[in-house]
Amino acid sequence: MAPGDEESSSVTLCLIDAVAASVVAIILDPGNIVYIMAGITVFNSLLSAFKEYHIMKLPCE
Repeated sequence: MAPGDEESSSVTLCLIDAVAASVVAIILDPGNIVYIMAGITVFNSLLSAFKEYHIMKLPCE
């Protein structure tokens, strides 16, 4: 396992948890503000995953 894999997998796990919490919130309390907050969370998770992917591609010194 590479030196940064533990941090990368924990970031990915947190992003998945955030999206799962948004889905549960939509199911339990469907309202306009919940949809807006869930959309922001999903967009932020995708952006964070994209940035994490590019960080993993940086060369180690």
